[in-house]
Amino acid sequence: MRADIAEQYSLRGSMPTAAQLGIGEDEEDNLGIEGRYVDSVDYAYDDGSGQIEVVFGTDSALSDSDSSAQMNIAPVSNNPGNGWICEWEGDSTNVSWLPAGCRGD
Repeated sequence: MRADIAEQYSLRGSMPTAAQLGIGEDEEDNLGIEGRYVDSVDYAYDDGSGQIEVVFGTDSALSDSDSSAQMNIAPVSNNPGNGWICEWEGDSTNVSWLPAGCRGD
């Protein structure tokens, strides 16, 4: 997914919309990526910037039994060539659990 976004950015000079990546525009649409601990992966685009949103299921150690945790992955300065930054949606999850390569610390 990150490679697709970076490629589209290099071709267009701006962050691609969901439609340019071949993804539906509806909030209920996601990339069809899920697993034992991941409920969904989606690409959100708003006003020239985009991010990958990973929602972890309640069975994951990253979530509690009542709610899911969401990790957002976005390009630094809205340019994938500058690298990627990861952060949790809200403040409920430990920053040290983010991937070391994008946690921005």
